[in-house]
Amino acid sequence: MEAAEQPVLIDVEQAQRMLDVLGLPRDEPVILSRWWKDGDRLNMNHYPRKNAGDGYDWAALQVERFYEAVAAEFRPGIDSFGFVPERGGIAYDKRKEITEVRFLKYEIDDASMSLEEQFETWRRAGLPPPTLVLFTGGKSLHFWWRLKTPLPLDEGIVALKRLQEAIRQATPGVKLDPKMESPAQPMRLAGGIHPGTRQRSTIYAADGRWYEASEILSLCPEITVKARAAKDDGGLFRAEEGKPAKPGEYPEPDELTLPIPLRLGLSRATYERIHRGDKEGVRAKSAYDIARSLQESKAMIEFLGYRVEEDPIELFEVYCRNSDWCGYEGFDFCVERHFAGPDEVGTGQLSKSALERSIATWAEETGQWRWKPTWSPGRGFASQKTADVSRDRTGPKDRKHLPLHSRLDLFERFLRRSLRRHRNPFRRMVFLRAVVKQLDLGQVVKEKDLPERVVAAMSQRMGGRYQALTAEQRRALQLSEVVWLVPGVIPAGDLTFVGGRPKVGKTLLVVDLIRCLLNGEGWLGFPSTGVKHAVIFVTDDQGDRDTKAMLTRQGLWDHERLLWSSSFRLDEQQLDQLLDDIKANPGAVVVVDSLRSISRGLTTNENDAALGVLLYDLKSAVMAAGGSLLMIHHASKTSNEVGVEALSGHSSIPGAGNSVVTLHYLPAKDGKSVQKDIPERRLFREGRSGSETPDLVVRIGPAGQFTRIQTYEDFLGKQEEVSRSKRLSDQSQLVQDALCKLLERRDQRLPAIGTLELLRLAGGCDESVRIKADLGNDSKHKHLERRLKAFEKEGCPPTMKLAGRRQARWPVG
Repeated sequence: MEAAEQPVLIDVEQAQRMLDVLGLPRDEPVILSRWWKDGDRLNMNHYPRKNAGDGYDWAALQVERFYEAVAAEFRPGIDSFGFVPERGGIAYDKRKEITEVRFLKYEIDDASMSLEEQFETWRRAGLPPPTLVLFTGGKSLHFWWRLKTPLPLDEGIVALKRLQEAIRQATPGVKLDPKMESPAQPMRLAGGIHPGTRQRSTIYAADGRWYEASEILSLCPEITVKARAAKDDGGLFRAEEGKPAKPGEYPEPDELTLPIPLRLGLSRATYERIHRGDKEGVRAKSAYDIARSLQESKAMIEFLGYRVEEDPIELFEVYCRNSDWCGYEGFDFCVERHFAGPDEVGTGQLSKSALERSIATWAEETGQWRWKPTWSPGRGFASQKTADVSRDRTGPKDRKHLPLHSRLDLFERFLRRSLRRHRNPFRRMVFLRAVVKQLDLGQVVKEKDLPERVVAAMSQRMGGRYQALTAEQRRALQLSEVVWLVPGVIPAGDLTFVGGRPKVGKTLLVVDLIRCLLNGEGWLGFPSTGVKHAVIFVTDDQGDRDTKAMLTRQGLWDHERLLWSSSFRLDEQQLDQLLDDIKANPGAVVVVDSLRSISRGLTTNENDAALGVLLYDLKSAVMAAGGSLLMIHHASKTSNEVGVEALSGHSSIPGAGNSVVTLHYLPAKDGKSVQKDIPERRLFREGRSGSETPDLVVRIGPAGQFTRIQTYEDFLGKQEEVSRSKRLSDQSQLVQDALCKLLERRDQRLPAIGTLELLRLAGGCDESVRIKADLGNDSKHKHLERRLKAFEKEGCPPTMKLAGRRQARWPVG
């Protein structure tokens, strides 16, 4: 597809200048990196790619720096750009690629500090000027010192920790990113665009000096470093402090039907800390320590041959939630900054025997295993495997015997895990139904409650819970700015509805919007973002010939960035295909016509809350794939409401979206009917994002292109002015006709007549009217009488003669 025209994604000149200042020779390979978040997982690609299963062969790497390859796949607002500074590869634990450290570095991870305050931290610690300081494009600085003589790996890791400790002691309470302690940590490179702020990373200061390690470390405090594990010989475990556990005193892996909870490999204090959380000021370092301990627990349990129940990130999420997301906006930021990977583990918190005994106690409590001493000649008593524990592992695991609270806990854990593992909501629901059945929870967890439980878990995972923020916390809060497809109208990375009555022009409106998105043009007078988007257009609600005609009139039928499908249903297979297309076209806008059409065949309909839940799930899947969703939905035929209230169906449907744009016929002059035979329409928008609420009159052109005419308020004002002028014109004509009738009567020498009779003669009322009460509306009668009295007062004919006390009679004299 045609490349999107947008600002330069990677400023190669800036990137190369940073590498030059840091002293990376141009004839030495450099591994570039691109990373992004997918839900709570951090994904990363490296350029050049490593050898599958073998890692990097440094001596065979090309010297070429793959800037173009990164730029070709880079997605603004989603991806980050950087490099791995140490030579050898990207790992130093499982694969011994990185063997030395030639850079000391740290990052201030504290949004409450200005860049100027951050820059003073190295001076406050008494350190020499950094070789280079990088502005990340976000709210932090990276500080670099290049070493003349690289340190061996273990000494280098200790040196990185000592540098951070020096900064902490010099600036109490400062938050640092603990990931900087890893030699394998990819670092931002100048020239890239920060996904949160859309600002470019730039060199903030460049001294260029290199240092001997002693010049820096002599100014840093000594620290005690936790010993790293030697996994190949069981170095994951602490030293035994008592009598080792013997075989038979704990279950073998094949004796257990359930996987081992991660908490069994943690100390009681750590487990309580996870559920209690930490106070502000110690969260950043604590979060990283907690993540490492969870990875160590998993590694120890797997080393013994057992299956592990949870992923470390699940308990890490519990800790972050209870620690107010470590001062960030949500869980994704905690993962990006503080989650430790499997390669970063050290020695765990338990000895091998302590873990085995902990597993034995848990296995007895859950009824899977029981220690039973047996006696044999010459050997005495020994442990015996429980006879009633089934050894057949071929059938499904029976967990129905567990207590209700245990089964509910298992279901909740599986639900949270399914949000990460199953992006497809249909597949996820199939697994959830199976789990409810396996755990015999059908009487407690109803089928109709599953969608609401999914949404509640999603909301909780995204930080949706009560949390009262103090003024200080609000000042430190980092909030990302809204990214727009159409500024102030349609947000990117969210769901927007386009609604209206049948045949009002909804599809024409979105086709016109598609044209602007594909070509990077402004829409209806709103400014353009300058980005040319890929668009996936689903026209399930109209025929292919009509679609082709619409697209052809707009010049879009052959457009390279447009993908079109004439059919789509909300089922598992088709949704997977859609998500694959979004991932293949980063930032794609998915336009669906219409909700009612694609939901045919489902057990739910638009009047059920479950459809809103399904939409919420669909939106989340599209967003996770990197796309935006625009959904056409019908409005009531009889309702005159606009915006959210105009959409038909359950209120949970618009609740799943961010914005609603509705299109309406303009009201007729009588205010009761609508004008269907004119090309003008009313366009109204409301939403959670954006400060404006556009209410416009637009016109549909011959090719289906929409143009802004005026605001709806101006339209109503002009309509009222025209109506008032016409009423005045009509009434002035009535007076003229009445005067003509009086002149005729004068010429015929007829007697004076009353106002009502004159009104009837002038055609101002029906011939059948005989008394004033028959008029119904006496405005014309009053107007005529008032004007004739004005003529009389001015001394002009006609003259007024009273006949009786109430009725005026008009001759011409």
